[in-house]
Amino acid sequence: MADEMDEIISDFLIETTELIEGLNQKFVELEADISNQDLINDIFRSVHTIKGASGFLGFNQMVELTHITESVMKKIKDGDLVLVPRVMDVILESIDMVKVLLEHIKAKDGIEEDLGDMLGKLKAVYDGVSADKPKKEPPPSSGQQDVFVESSVPDQADVEQELLAEAEDEGSADAGDEQNAKHIGELLVEDGKVSENDVDDALTIQDMIKESVDTGMVPKVGEILTATAKASGEEVKKVLAKQAPTPEKDKLQVEQTIRVDVERLDNVLNLVGELVLARNRLMKTSSGLEAKFTDSSEIALLAELTAFINLITTDLQLAVMKTRMQPVKKVFNKFPRMVRDLSRTMKKEVELRLSGEETELDKSIIEEIGDPLVHLIRNSVDHGIEMPDVRESAGKSRHGMIVLSAYQEGNNIVLAIEDDGKGIDVEVLREKIVEKGFSTYEELERMSTKEVLEFIFLPGFSTAKQVSDVSGRGVGMDVVKTNISKLNGNISIETDKGKGTKFLLRLPLTLAIIQALMVGVGREVYAIPLASVVETVKLNQKDLKTIRGKETVILRDEVVPVYRLARKFMIDAPSSNGAERVYLVVIVVGEKKFGMMVDKLFGQEEVVIKSIEGFSNNADGIAGATITGDGKVVLILDPAVMFSGAGQAR
Repeated sequence: MADEMDEIISDFLIETTELIEGLNQKFVELEADISNQDLINDIFRSVHTIKGASGFLGFNQMVELTHITESVMKKIKDGDLVLVPRVMDVILESIDMVKVLLEHIKAKDGIEEDLGDMLGKLKAVYDGVSADKPKKEPPPSSGQQDVFVESSVPDQADVEQELLAEAEDEGSADAGDEQNAKHIGELLVEDGKVSENDVDDALTIQDMIKESVDTGMVPKVGEILTATAKASGEEVKKVLAKQAPTPEKDKLQVEQTIRVDVERLDNVLNLVGELVLARNRLMKTSSGLEAKFTDSSEIALLAELTAFINLITTDLQLAVMKTRMQPVKKVFNKFPRMVRDLSRTMKKEVELRLSGEETELDKSIIEEIGDPLVHLIRNSVDHGIEMPDVRESAGKSRHGMIVLSAYQEGNNIVLAIEDDGKGIDVEVLREKIVEKGFSTYEELERMSTKEVLEFIFLPGFSTAKQVSDVSGRGVGMDVVKTNISKLNGNISIETDKGKGTKFLLRLPLTLAIIQALMVGVGREVYAIPLASVVETVKLNQKDLKTIRGKETVILRDEVVPVYRLARKFMIDAPSSNGAERVYLVVIVVGEKKFGMMVDKLFGQEEVVIKSIEGFSNNADGIAGATITGDGKVVLILDPAVMFSGAGQAR
């Protein structure tokens, strides 16, 4: 029984957390369009659902808090209360308190919060009715009768079904509700679950509550019968199902949805990874036999079977990947509230627009991109968007705009944060770079604008004139760069002075299985993530030039520094001994190109990244290892780490 209750509470925590995450965004949208009745109804239903589920599980503090919050929303819904920023601040504060209560429930610490101040603020908001509307007394937030009403909710699903029915019949008279309730009672009598006397007693209780509580949220007869132990929640649920049958499409949707523990998905993904490696080996062996025994019918059959296994493995791999994919909406939802609170604190007028929220990313990446996005958006509000008066004097709208968008580009997902603020003054940036000793004017003169902008991501660098609670300490952008690099992604900046700035984050769809270019250096083989490779070029030694003691090559009028992979790993190879013809793999890190000199190119291959336990930290530039089709262990290079020092000015 205890296990069942733990499972019910676990489901409650998951569902309530999802509802609250959605509420933060919905409240910000509502503040921008206070006449959106559909949005008000949606918010009202969410709060009512949280209250109902809390009452069923006996979380009295949450019931008390959501009850009066719901009453405030009811007044807004009925037009008795105008949703001004002051009112919204209090409502959002109450939602924050719900989060705190949820954490206590999750921790099972039994701690109760002091809700007096919060309830007082909500009651004050509730009392602030418009002059042209009759003032109603607020619903009692405590007391025996109120506790009875809240604890009488039989089940979360019941509440949702009843609320949907109420939304359809909105505006109907109380008599209609009573008739509806009697019908439920009659059905219970017909099923032999309760007696007629029980129904009469329930109706009497309902009438008493109607007289004393004028909230429009009087419990139905089914709820009262459940609370008085005359009928079970399951019996009432069946009656409600008879009264308002669920559409077939909705039934199918519920039946086809299942929650799976993440560890199980990880195990399946690991097994698929092993299957991919076995597939690669099988294909290698099959192609070798096919070349050796060209006329054998058995070998032809093996080749056909291998091709089929390859197809099935690829489809299985994609299917497992999709089970781990989640929409970025899960991360995006928290930012409208954050921008709203920040802009009010800083006396700015800023709106956040979201685009591409349904774009999907691997769960492991979703969990890691939250912090970088927080830093970038806070930076846009603090540094990017100007004060309203400044914007107006510059011929702009007083209202600043930040656009957060996501879209797929090949095998990458691109996240863009764009604002219409003052942009970055590159000349001022150069002065700051020299002032802080990161470079000299002479070195900066030889750099492109994009290379100069890269200094923003250096540890300890900041252009803020003063340190605030939001930014200015020179740590945020460094954290962003580091976290994105860990995800095998990259970040770039586009800016236009006086018009705005755009940050582009490019991330891989998944971190487990990647496309790689296999290269040879001497007798060794290495894998380079294909996402970092721009092109491959065959060179003669005479094409190499030495500039200031460093080897470079000119490709289409662009100077590209050259690094010999053989020297990096101290390998005796032709490329390190001055071979006449070599291959150059051109790699992009950030906005800068580098050339990696190798001896051979083996082609593209799908590889499974395996971490190397106890691997030396001194071997920087190694992302992990994989097993090739012929059974060899091959190191996977990490260009972002390998060239991070070379990509920055000394």
